Amino acid sequence: MEKILYWAEAGSVEEEECGEVDILLSNVFYRPTFDPPMGAVDTILASGRLDLLSNTTLVTELTRWKSLVDELNGRETAAANHFYETVYPYLSANLNIQDLDKDIPYPGGVPWPQQPADAYLLVPNREFHNAVYVHWVLYWNVQTRLPKIANALDRITELTSLELSGR
Repeated sequence: MEKILYWAEAGSVEEEECGEVDILLSNVFYRPTFDPPMGAVDTILASGRLDLLSNTTLVTELTRWKSLVDELNGRETAAANHFYETVYPYLSANLNIQDLDKDIPYPGGVPWPQQPADAYLLVPNREFHNAVYVHWVLYWNVQTRLPKIANALDRITELTSLELSGR
């Protein structure tokens, strides 16, 4: 998205990079989510028996974990909603979206003729620029939360190991 925004700010794409716009834009459709299994944490929290854990820091981290995941999932949902409500309809109205899939390795090959989507033609369009920019901002907000999630997960793992070993 950053490269697309660079071209949008410039108002054009260099001729040798035109095909790259299709490839990069097809990646906008890929929206990974963080969906950790929450069963064990939910069971521990719902049991009301957190007093069985001797490490109060572990208790704090476990209770904070659910809110961290919920916050991240909320941001992922906002980004997905923007995609389906703004980006996808715009692209559907202005491109043959099927042709953006030409670089996806489908088993058995792609079931349609391959044509360039010519997404580079959208680059100077302000509506396109704004749709991609807001999408980038929403996913930037998701990505900025990931180190916090990773650190919390590492901390919970470390504290759980200590708790289980009796230290």
